[in-house]
Amino acid sequence: MGETHYPQTSVTAIGTYNACIPKNGGKCIPVPFDFSGGVTDIKFDYERMTQQGQMPYCQTIWIDNADNAVAATIVIEQTNQRIVAPPNSQGYYSCLMNTIRFTIHSESGGQIQVQLINLPIPTSVWRVI
Repeated sequence: MGETHYPQTSVTAIGTYNACIPKNGGKCIPVPFDFSGGVTDIKFDYERMTQQGQMPYCQTIWIDNADNAVAATIVIEQTNQRIVAPPNSQGYYSCLMNTIRFTIHSESGGQIQVQLINLPIPTSVWRVI
């Protein structure tokens, strides 16, 4: 079995704001996502509001997937970080995102509540019965 080397020329550093305490204090953006009517993927782009300084970055995502029997997945566009919220769960997820832009996927047919938070909160996930 041979060795495989990852080509260093294909690696790019991306700046993130993790572990920063915002000068203007903590903020969150509540975003309800509706997956009824056969919708399975929703793109969310907050870049214009980010550029206006309303919330320049996101360090934590809170996902309420408590009412759904299937997982919800968020893929952050800039970093390709994938966050998977298990079925019937709620939780805080650390994220690598300085431009608030992602796609959320669910086949639940229901609602998923998301909070985008500019404060660092340790990842913590719990099952809701």
